[in-house]
Amino acid sequence: MDSFDCDGWLTIWACPDTPSVFLRIRHQVQHTPYCCIDVPDDVKEYIQSNPSLRVPQLWNGILKMHPEPDFTQKSVYSIWLKQHEQEWKRDEDELASAKILLEEFRNQPSGSAYNIEPIPMPEADDGYTALAFSLPNPIRKWGGKICEVALDSAWNTNKSRFEVYALLGEVYGSGCPLGYLLIQSNNGDAGEKEKYIQKLLEHFRVTWEVRLLETLSDKDITEINAFLAELPVKHQLCFWHCLRAIKVRLAILARHPAFYDADEAFKEFDWIDKSFVPVNQITDIDVVDLSVAQKALPTLRLRLGGEIVNHAPSRPRFIIHINGAQQGLPDSNAAETEINDEYLDGLDDEDLDAQDQEDGPDWLVEPGETSETSVFGQSKTYVFCPAPHRKRLLHLFTKHFCEHPLLPDRYGKNRTAEEIRQDAVFEMYEFCKQRGLREVWAYMWTSWYSLKKWALWARSTCTHLCRLRTTMTVENFWRFLKHETLHHLLHPRLDQLVWLLVTEVSPQFDAKMRKFGDDYRPGRSRELSPFQKAFKANWQKLQQAKIDDIGKYTVNVEDWTCTCGQQKYNTFVLCKHLVQSVEDPPPRFFQEVVRRRVIPFYRHPLLVVSATKQSFPDIEDGCITDGDDRPKVTGTVTSRKRTANMAGVRTDGTEHHPAQRRRLSAGDKDDPIEILRSSSPIEASDAEDDEYDKIKEDILKRAQDLEEAARLMREQVNLDSKLWVKSVHRRKIGCDASLMVGDV
Repeated sequence: MDSFDCDGWLTIWACPDTPSVFLRIRHQVQHTPYCCIDVPDDVKEYIQSNPSLRVPQLWNGILKMHPEPDFTQKSVYSIWLKQHEQEWKRDEDELASAKILLEEFRNQPSGSAYNIEPIPMPEADDGYTALAFSLPNPIRKWGGKICEVALDSAWNTNKSRFEVYALLGEVYGSGCPLGYLLIQSNNGDAGEKEKYIQKLLEHFRVTWEVRLLETLSDKDITEINAFLAELPVKHQLCFWHCLRAIKVRLAILARHPAFYDADEAFKEFDWIDKSFVPVNQITDIDVVDLSVAQKALPTLRLRLGGEIVNHAPSRPRFIIHINGAQQGLPDSNAAETEINDEYLDGLDDEDLDAQDQEDGPDWLVEPGETSETSVFGQSKTYVFCPAPHRKRLLHLFTKHFCEHPLLPDRYGKNRTAEEIRQDAVFEMYEFCKQRGLREVWAYMWTSWYSLKKWALWARSTCTHLCRLRTTMTVENFWRFLKHETLHHLLHPRLDQLVWLLVTEVSPQFDAKMRKFGDDYRPGRSRELSPFQKAFKANWQKLQQAKIDDIGKYTVNVEDWTCTCGQQKYNTFVLCKHLVQSVEDPPPRFFQEVVRRRVIPFYRHPLLVVSATKQSFPDIEDGCITDGDDRPKVTGTVTSRKRTANMAGVRTDGTEHHPAQRRRLSAGDKDDPIEILRSSSPIEASDAEDDEYDKIKEDILKRAQDLEEAARLMREQVNLDSKLWVKSVHRRKIGCDASLMVGDV
C-alpha cells in the first residue's frame, strides 16, 4: 500500500456532557485517492440468497456482476463464513463446540445419515487433547463383510493443528470410513499418543466386535503398536511406504545403521558370517577387507539338476541312487529372474534412485542410528550404499515382500512361510556380502529381516493373501477430503471440520458404498466398482500381452495359479498366462468378479478354460464367494451395539456372491430365510435323526471308496501305467476330493 507525505491530521473532540462529537480533518497535499474495497450491497444480497453455493461458485457468479471488482474473494469468503458459521459454531472454544456437535449428532435417530457415536477418550494431563467418533450406519451395513482395515493420519485440515486419523474398512476393494480420531499435541510425549489410538480401535473391537484378518498402516510406530495391542491379527505395513523408506534410506550417505547383533543373526542362520558387521563395529579394522563394489555386479545363477541354486543351505539331504546315478531330492524354490518393473505399482526406474543427501529426515531415522563420525570421518569417503546397487536391492525387497505360500514358484512348489523367509534372508545376505555392503546388510537385518521386523511387512506371514497391500484407500480418502471438501476453506475451525466430516463427507461415501449393495437399482445393469474397473483394464492389457514361452510354465486355472513368478507382483493376482488360458469372458463376469483371499483366487462359471472348455461349477453351488476365506461369524450378531447387516452371510461364515444374493432376493427357489437362518441350536426330531444316521453311513461308505481309489492310484503310478495315469488325469478323477481337502 502506498503512503504519501501529505501532512494529514484527524482531530476528534468528545465531551461526556454532550452527545455530539467534533471532527477536524486537515489534508495539505492532493494525492492519488484510495479506492473503496468494500463489498457492494448487491454482492452481499447475492451471497445471502445462494446459501448452498461454495465460495468459488459464488465468486464465478460475482465476476459476471462485477467483471473488474476492487474487492477480493477473501472478502467474499468472510461474509460467507459469518453467514454459515451458525450451522456448526456452538461455542467460541472450538473443542467445546465440537463436543457439543457430537452430542447433537449422537441424538440423531438410528439410521439417520448424520447419526454418529462418540468414543470416550482418556482424560489425562499428558499433553494431548482428543475427540473421536464412529459411524454406525456403514458399520451396521458392511461390518459383516469387513476383514481388513487401514489407518492413516493427515495434517493441515484445520487451523488448530489437530491431527486427523481415519479408519477405513475394505469393501469390494474400496475404502469405507468407519471412524475418526482428532488429536492435538501440546508438547506431549510421542508415546502417549498410542493410548488414544488404542481407544479408537478398542471401540471397534469391543462395541462392534469386528472380526478381522489383517490391519494395515504405514511405518508409524504408534499406529503399529496400537494395532498389535488391540487387534491381535496379522499387521501389514504399506508396500509403498516400505519401498519409499528403503529408497530414501539407501540414498543417505553419512549415517551409520543401528547396532547390528551379529550373534543373534548367526544363532538363527548359522551360515551368516559374524565378522561381516558395519565398520563402526569392527574392532581391528586393519585386518578386515572394507572394499565395496562401486559398480553393479552381474548375478551368477548355478543350475544343478535343471534347477537354479540360489537359496539358503539346508541340512544334509536324503540321497537316492537310481541305476547307479546319484539323485538328490530338491531343496527349496529357486531364485527367479529379474522382476518386471510394470508390476511395481508405479515404482519406475527414474524414481528408484533417490537423490543423495548427507543426512535424512527425522521420520526415517531408526533408533540407534548415528551420524558418520568414526573410521572414515576425516576423509569423508564413507558411503552407506553406492548408487549402482540400489535398484537391485529394491527389486529384491519387492520380491520378498510379495512372496506367499499360496503362490507356487517356477517349479510348481509351494514353500512354507519359514522357507520363504530363510531363502529371502539368504538372498539378501549373499547380495550384500558379495558386494561388501556391510552397512546395508546391517540396516536390512536390523530394520527389516530380523524375525520381529519380518512379521510386520512380509505378506508370507499371513495364511491368507489379503486384498490390501497399500494404504491407498486412506490416501484416496484424504485426497477427497482436501480437494473436494476443504479446498475452498481457509483454515477451518475444529467444529467446522467435524461438521463437514459428518454432514458432507460421510453421506457422500454412504452414497458411493450403496452402489455395492444388492438393493441398488434392482433390475438394472450394475456399474463396475473401482476395483472391477481396474481389474478389467488390467485383464484386457494382459490379454494383449505377447507370450513367447508357451508351455514353459504350469498354468492351473482351477487354483488360479501360474509358475511364471509374475503373479505375485500383480495387484489382482493375474498374469498373462492365466488370462490367456481362458476364453474371453462376457461383460457380466466383470460385474460379478471378486478376489478371494485363498486358492482359488478367482472362481466363476464364466471362466472357461480354452483348451478343455471346462468351467467351474454353477453359481448355485455356492462356490463363488468373496467371504468363504474369512473367520466364521454367526448369522445374527448379538452385540449390545452391533446390529451389522449380515445379508449374504451363510451359517458357516461364508458369503454369497453378489449375483447369487440378487437371485435369492428376486425369489429363487432357494429359500433365503433358510440360508440366513439363525445359528441358535434347534432340537432335531426323531425323523431327522434317522435321516442323519443314513447320511453318516453314506459318507463313511464314500470315504472307504475314496481310500480304495487312492490305493489304486498310488499302485498304478508306482507301476508306471502311463495310459491309465493319463486317462485319470485327463478325466480329472478325484479332483472334487482334492478341492474338499484344499477347502478344509
